[in-house]
Amino acid sequence: MTISATPSFNGRIILVNKQSKTGEVKKVIQEKGEIKNPKALPDIPEQYIDGNIVNWKAFRKDIADSEAKQKLPELQENLSEYRKNKDYQAVLNYFGIETKENEDGSLTLSRYSQPEKGITFEMLGIDENEMFQNVSEIEGDGDFLNSSLKSLYNCKKIGGNVRCSTSKLETLGGLVEVGGNLNLEHSDVKSLGDLEYVGGGANFKGSKNTSTDNLKHIGKNALFAYSKIKDISGLEYIGGKISFYNSKLIKEDFKDIEKPE
Repeated sequence: MTISATPSFNGRIILVNKQSKTGEVKKVIQEKGEIKNPKALPDIPEQYIDGNIVNWKAFRKDIADSEAKQKLPELQENLSEYRKNKDYQAVLNYFGIETKENEDGSLTLSRYSQPEKGITFEMLGIDENEMFQNVSEIEGDGDFLNSSLKSLYNCKKIGGNVRCSTSKLETLGGLVEVGGNLNLEHSDVKSLGDLEYVGGGANFKGSKNTSTDNLKHIGKNALFAYSKIKDISGLEYIGGKISFYNSKLIKEDFKDIEKPE
């Protein structure tokens, strides 16, 4: 059985044939982000409905996964020669990631992410760890969500934001500088490696690393809540608000850190 859903003017999903217990207000769930074509919303299978509430996130994810599975064979075929020849530049270019070869033979990338929503390099038979070892810089964002990378290896600089949640990253390796925000929330990263500078904010909420290692500078807010970090002795500057509730840190740990007036 499926239940029809109708979008309201603000993009929320309303169950049209389910009443609340009081019968006065129908429950809704707010989708983060835009619904591109709300009028074309499909009926929602019953397994995504709990009472009057739609598990919209799971519903959308399963649709995306289904679409990805349909595209996978064609992509695997299109990349077969690149995969066979280990032509990683061609693989990256195929998915719109621009590459520039440096004098030392390393690569500078325009950005980094998995190929498409619901499709990873691993699913395409690409050895992501081998492919990434020749990357020395990423000019834009480094989005490592769902990545199979264990380390950032020889990548020294990422100019934009870095996201590591739902990745297999255990260390940031040779990364020295992040121009934007560093988001390690609930990641498996245990070591910041050579990282010294974060230009934006740093989110360590629920992260597994116990030390900030070589990190000296956080340009904006620093969130240590629910983290395992207990050693921040190398930190010299934090440019924004500091949150450390439910962490192993105390106010005294921050006394020698420079902050803006």
